[in-house]
Amino acid sequence: MTIVTQAAMDGGDGSWAYGYGNTPVTTTTISLALDEDQIGDSERGVTNNQVSYFVFEKEGILP
Repeated sequence: MTIVTQAAMDGGDGSWAYGYGNTPVTTTTISLALDEDQIGDSERGVTNNQVSYFVFEKEGILP
């Protein structure tokens, strides 16, 4: 299980991070992408963004 979120951004266009692809997390890689909001404008260019992520070894309910 993976939790991904946007941690910081440069500029004024917000975005959100998500796992990308059919298998976003493997034992050696994590594939992330950003999708920019289009509320203020219709372009999808983003400046630098930083993401945070947590990867859990097993899914389920924590004790």
